[in-house]
Amino acid sequence: MQDERIDEILKKTDERLKDRLKKINFEKIEKNSNCIKELRETFNKIEDNYNMKITEYNKEMYKQGFMDGVNLILNCLID
Repeated sequence: MQDERIDEILKKTDERLKDRLKKINFEKIEKNSNCIKELRETFNKIEDNYNMKITEYNKEMYKQGFMDGVNLILNCLID
């Protein structure tokens, strides 16, 4: 059940990050392919987006792991 919840959270995060990526204007880059500065900035934005994605995934995984650990301890104390 919790795996499904994590998957849902990751899907939502992935959708948010995809929306951010869509904002990058690739047509402008194609027209000005000689402009290295714009390409570098675009690649930096893409890298930043993937870094945010990885950070969100890690945050959710650590949060879920912590909650699972606390629940395990509580279950052991109750039994």
